[in-house]
Amino acid sequence: MNLILAFLLFFIALAHGVDIETYPAVLDKVPAKSLAAGAGLLPGDRVTAVDGVAVEDFDDLADALGHAGPGKTAVLKVDRSGTVKTVAMKIRKGVNPGFEPRIEPVIGTVAPAQPARKAGLKTGDRIVSINGSKITWWSDITPVITRAKQGPVTIGILRDGKTVSIPVTPRQDGVMKKPVIGISPKPMRMKVRRFTLVESVKYSGAEVAAIVTETAKTVWHVIIGRQKFRDAIGGPVMIARIGYEKAKSGIWDLIHFAGALNVMLMVANLLPIPVVDGGMIVLALAEGVRRRRFSAATYGILMNIGIAFLVGVFVLATYNDILR
Repeated sequence: MNLILAFLLFFIALAHGVDIETYPAVLDKVPAKSLAAGAGLLPGDRVTAVDGVAVEDFDDLADALGHAGPGKTAVLKVDRSGTVKTVAMKIRKGVNPGFEPRIEPVIGTVAPAQPARKAGLKTGDRIVSINGSKITWWSDITPVITRAKQGPVTIGILRDGKTVSIPVTPRQDGVMKKPVIGISPKPMRMKVRRFTLVESVKYSGAEVAAIVTETAKTVWHVIIGRQKFRDAIGGPVMIARIGYEKAKSGIWDLIHFAGALNVMLMVANLLPIPVVDGGMIVLALAEGVRRRRFSAATYGILMNIGIAFLVGVFVLATYNDILR
């Protein structure tokens, strides 16, 4: 039922139309040996059309390349410093074309419980420097923070016409294997995108599958010690806080959060812990193998262990939420 509800919520949102954050189709860095580099594209190129279809932003560009299909050659019209050029690029299945949008270094969102939020960075701040290194585009930020490794970094921001220096101590992300501070860029363009019923079914299923995979991966990383419990698990306080922020962003952001929360609950409910469904499945399988039921006393002990474990997780998660 968690999965079905999440699917329905995503389907309704997509069929109704969702706000898409996007950027002008201007290329930032073009990785070496990428399809874009092989076609001769350069940083600063603005893609204006693909196979004769006009392109306004990166969302349009992704759609146009997707319609071209793997194995085919897409013809791109490019504006390079005022000069129009035509570029042919062969699409290869499973190979990233190497397009990155050129994004202004203006903060759009500051994630809850992350170093940037704790340090006082705000939406709308323009990052102008990090540890003395000039920041021109958003892609300049990650390399500088990664080079800093451990310890705080000094971030120079432009806020209300004044330059302010704020120290931020990045946290090491166990999944991405790099230091992060918890910010994302401000979109240069917002547009409403509506999907057909077939697309809504397709993408709703893909979104559910993606969240199941990421949630299961996160739980596994916590179990094996690759990711810290306090960074991965949120309690009721965190859920309420994120829900409040999503509600401020709009009804469709809140609907997506509700769907994602249902998927996460489904994964948690399938963990092999006594009391929850996953534990009961394991016990049923064990009884099937041994050809007889466990005694009521054994069930009682296992249920008490499961309840104690869940209460412990709940208390610890709530305590971490309050610390955040």
